[in-house]
Amino acid sequence: MFGSGHPNGAAAIKGSFVQRLIVLRDSVFRPE
Repeated sequence: MFGSGHPNGAAAIKGSFVQRLIVLRDSVFRPE
């Protein structure tokens, strides 16, 4: 997947992971 010459795909996966991490961090720092 990463070696197929599609850096945009890797960037999309990384961005999704980062966004999920931010959501988890917000839920930890902002307990409802």
